[in-house]
Amino acid sequence: MFDIPSLRGGWCPPGYVDEKGPIGPLAETWHLKALPADVWEEHRGFFESLKLSFNNTDIWAQRTLMNVLDSSGTLTILPEATTDHTNLGIDATMAMKKPLLVLRSFDPHEGTFTKWLQDNNVQVLNINGPRESSIPGINAESKVLFERLFRRAERQERERQKCMEEEERERRELEEQLEREERERQNARREAAEKAAQEMKRAWDQPPAEASPSPVRVPRVVAPVPPVPVVVTPPAPVMTPLMQAQAAGANIAAALMASHPAPGGEESDVTIHVQVPAQRVKDLLGVQGRNIKAIKSQTGVLKVGVLDRNDPANVEIVGTAKAVEHCRSL
Repeated sequence: MFDIPSLRGGWCPPGYVDEKGPIGPLAETWHLKALPADVWEEHRGFFESLKLSFNNTDIWAQRTLMNVLDSSGTLTILPEATTDHTNLGIDATMAMKKPLLVLRSFDPHEGTFTKWLQDNNVQVLNINGPRESSIPGINAESKVLFERLFRRAERQERERQKCMEEEERERRELEEQLEREERERQNARREAAEKAAQEMKRAWDQPPAEASPSPVRVPRVVAPVPPVPVVVTPPAPVMTPLMQAQAAGANIAAALMASHPAPGGEESDVTIHVQVPAQRVKDLLGVQGRNIKAIKSQTGVLKVGVLDRNDPANVEIVGTAKAVEHCRSL
């Protein structure tokens, strides 16, 4: 049984032995663990419930069953029929309903093996196969096959990790840009409000000037002309500096209210979540976030962000209802 990242681990019979005798140095190199009797007794009832054909005192059968149990999938090398515990490993894997891949030859199987690993999400791989005494030469042939299989699997895993790191970097850059744009908008709104408040304060703080008296017309009486009614013309209204400041303040307030409508009159922002297949997230982002920036600029939404790395991935869109629907359609 192998842990894919390190290719090491698994159970071996008590005493660290194989069919030829002690394997102490090999067991240490491969991080093999001798199977204790109490661990076997703890699981024996489970194996017996599977109705498998095995001798519960056979240390080789115990080793085979425990490795199947502790793995998430089994790869079996079986170029020809054998009577050792290889068949027990196949039967146990099927009885436990775990992924099983049987290779009947040593021909290249890189594509089949890698696809099987990915399709079944095999994280801990159990390798099952005949002993050297059952099929002479199988050890050397298997070693060459494993080197070929795992070399490709490791290469693809490195490529996948590199792709994920690049996508994560692009996602962070895009989020940082969106945060910068939001900060700039908030700063602009704050500066406009502060400027308007300062202008209003200056208008109110200006001292009023003395108003000059308005002229009064006195009618001229000419005798002996009949009396003429006295007509007094009221003085024309004068805008004092205080009245001018009040009018200016009212105009500024009206302008602020026009540029910031009441909550009931403006179109409020909405937030929706859409799902995108994981393999298409990179296409959505584009190189250095160019695609998602273009979508945001074209539709006028406030935010478009990838929230996670699930499959499908969740994407959040924030903006007016019309802008959000346009963005969703793109």
